[in-house]
Parts: sequence; structure tokens; C-alpha cells
Amino acid sequence: MDRPSYTAAAVARLQAGDRVRVQGVSGEWLQLQSVRGSTGFILRQDAVRFGSSR
Repeated sequence: MDRPSYTAAAVARLQAGDRVRVQGVSGEWLQLQSVRGSTGFILRQDAVRFGSSR
């Protein structure tokens, strides 16, 4: 999603197992950045945390 909203346009599609970095939190939404550089939002409940890269 291009913004944290149920009516926002999809900007990319993630596949199960895709790795992303959380860039921020907006209420029930996570702002993500993919390894390919795409950024967007998903619902927190749709994400699974596997660990952190530092």
C-alpha cells in the first residue's frame, strides 16, 4: 500500500518468505522496505518477525 489505509493502492506484492525491513509504525500498520528497494505498508497482523539484522 502506498499509505497506511485499507483503500490505498498496492505498490508491490510480497511472497511468503520475502525479507523486508521495518522502517516505521503507524498505528496498526508497518512501513516496510523490500530488499529491492520498494517501500509500502502492511497490517501488523500480516507480518511475522523472524529476527533482526543489525
